[in-house]
Amino acid sequence: SSKTVDFATLGQRFKDFGLPIDQSALKDLNRIRNDIEHLYTDQSRDAIREAIAKAFPVVVDLFRLAGEEPHKALGDTWQVMLDVRQLYEHELSACRASFEKVDWVSPTLAQAPFICSACQSALVAQKDPTNTDRQSVECTCRACGAEISAEDAVTHALGAALETEAYLSFTDGGDEPIGICPECGVEAYLTTSEEFGCAWCGCVL
Repeated sequence: SSKTVDFATLGQRFKDFGLPIDQSALKDLNRIRNDIEHLYTDQSRDAIREAIAKAFPVVVDLFRLAGEEPHKALGDTWQVMLDVRQLYEHELSACRASFEKVDWVSPTLAQAPFICSACQSALVAQKDPTNTDRQSVECTCRACGAEISAEDAVTHALGAALETEAYLSFTDGGDEPIGICPECGVEAYLTTSEEFGCAWCGCVL
């Protein structure tokens, strides 16, 4: 066939051959690649570096599957990738540490990934690392500089954490794992197999 293999099809081909590949780790990089193919991307330099850093483990796995050593095949590029990944991990660790003192109450929210709603970066940090109140977690994105309110940060984090469960519920015709709280009006009311109640105000009906 003369048809070009697109991103989704490539992932399916790997699956058909029983080869593990984390396609989700490549989605941001693929989106940026598509933009650059059309000569322009509105993503910041840091967002592009993050996409490359997320793809790094996938590249390592692909070389491992091929029985090759990446440092031999990539030369100086390998060191550049190592540096980008190291910087990203350092920034990500610092961002996550900024939430360590928060009293989340909700186990789901405590484990949820904070992601920028503007650029989808995981480099979201709490402005005041000494804050303990979950309703006061005002945040900023270290990738694009976006200011994120506490409510937006929490609802977006919950949505990201329950994305797979929400998709499975939708395809099975079940109830959404997260909804609007009848008490506070925030979309943070959880009805999962592990948790029931509002992660924002603590209301349990």
